[in-house]
Amino acid sequence: MLSGSRLGWFAAAIIVVGTVTQPVGAQASSRPLLQVEVRDSIGLPLPDAKVEVFAFVGTPFWDWIAAEPQALGDGIHLLRFSSTGYRPSMFSVLLREDHRVALRVSLYPESDTARLSRPLEADEVHATGFTKQGTVTSEVVGVRRVIGRTGIERANARSVYELMRRTTGTELSAPIPGHRGCDVMVNGDRRRVLSFAVFNQMFAPEEAEAFEVVQYVGRRAPTERSVRASRGQCGTLMAWLRKP
Repeated sequence: MLSGSRLGWFAAAIIVVGTVTQPVGAQASSRPLLQVEVRDSIGLPLPDAKVEVFAFVGTPFWDWIAAEPQALGDGIHLLRFSSTGYRPSMFSVLLREDHRVALRVSLYPESDTARLSRPLEADEVHATGFTKQGTVTSEVVGVRRVIGRTGIERANARSVYELMRRTTGTELSAPIPGHRGCDVMVNGDRRRVLSFAVFNQMFAPEEAEAFEVVQYVGRRAPTERSVRASRGQCGTLMAWLRKP
């Protein structure tokens, strides 16, 4: 059983996902950087839940591959959690030796997602994540919205700018074309951060598997920058491209 306190939950977090294979090149660690618990919307464990990571697997394209959470190494990983009869959840997590993370992910039944399934509304992430550094425990998931492949295709937008303008729920301030606007991180690589204007010129919506908007986190965003969710201000936009 999990402790009622956040600190106790972090220390006692267990993996309840089903058996999956390790991503290419990963090695299981005796001190894993990530621990995961997947539950349904009322808090019951989903022991058959599947975890996948969006990764480069030796072809020109990135793709989803089954992942053993405790085998993931340093970096920012886009993860997808799914279980039969439930709507998948997708979001990224930052892992490193001094930033071990325990996640609790909630999946909602397909029949209970009418409000979230509108074509041009970004999906809300239902998850909490905590990291402990010394005696300090911090929340790392915060408030996020994700536009996945289904939403991108339904929007039928000609540009990323148009996609963001058509999609509700992100509270992302998309600039007018030609202005620098918010920064965009590409495939979780902190060395590939572009202005929105440049990214909009270089890439089309159909090249992306997902767009993730980090609206607010407690202490640390995946980009290691503070993010505010006030209306009219930029959040952090993360683009996950199939062929970066």
